[in-house]
Amino acid sequence: MSSVYEISAPAKINVYLKITGKLPNGYHRLNMLMQTISISDNITITIDDKKAYDIVTSCDEMLDIPNNKNLCYKAATRYLAAYRNKTGNDNFPYIEIKLEKVIPSEAGLGGGSSDAAAVILALDDFLGNPLTPEELNTVAANTGADTPFFLYGEAAICEGFGEIITPMNSLSDIPMILVKPTEGVSTPACFAAFDEMASEQGIVFDEDKYLALRDELSKAEDPRVVLRKYRDLLVNDLEAPANQFVPVIADVKALLNNNGAMFAMMSGSGSSVYALFDSIESRDAAYDAIIKDELIAGNSMKVYKCETL
Repeated sequence: MSSVYEISAPAKINVYLKITGKLPNGYHRLNMLMQTISISDNITITIDDKKAYDIVTSCDEMLDIPNNKNLCYKAATRYLAAYRNKTGNDNFPYIEIKLEKVIPSEAGLGGGSSDAAAVILALDDFLGNPLTPEELNTVAANTGADTPFFLYGEAAICEGFGEIITPMNSLSDIPMILVKPTEGVSTPACFAAFDEMASEQGIVFDEDKYLALRDELSKAEDPRVVLRKYRDLLVNDLEAPANQFVPVIADVKALLNNNGAMFAMMSGSGSSVYALFDSIESRDAAYDAIIKDELIAGNSMKVYKCETL
């Protein structure tokens, strides 16, 4: 049997990202609200159990990355190992993964993790869904910290190092602008810089307030009302350390806020900055203004009009 899966793998933003401590394994303990958005990679996965086992990946935008360093390849091998351990079956199919990258890299948007989750779900479907949701989550967590979220998509609270997922009502159809500076931010370096800052300032996390935010969002007809009410909680603890590496992040955020954004924030470990808007009209007016601004035009930044999914 041969099956072809054509998948749109969306990016995500962090509506907030709080670091609440360290886990015994050395990872940072996180509390995040993540939401998928309408920028996506395109993946074609061909699986054929009549052909000899192999995993072949290709991506014109990532020709310098070896096959075995590709997150999609890693996801496939992790999935097949879990499948063999559970079923005892090691008669693996041929897997071909063609990836068209649209989501910018080193942007804090989870593009590689989203692609990896798409591979995990396609393989599980082809093989008859042998793994439980908990087992799929373990495969995803062993692939990348953001990958478990993309098994669910839309909106979710992500805790632990990102593997503890609580699905939420989607904050869908909110107009937004995404700006990607030319420079990226190294995730390990950003977390290391946060640790240096936290050693001086301490870690602040008011769990009760974030539980109240979560509760109100779960009941809201219009999530924008709740987001405005809890605006002070919508922060990214990695934004300040990321600014040490790419200072223009703060400038982009200010530009978006000064052009009518409901709020603007860096996503993940950066360097992309997004802004949410009350209406399509206000978003489009802001877009028309900022693409002419010297900060954007003079630094060849990528600017996207999009929305939450």
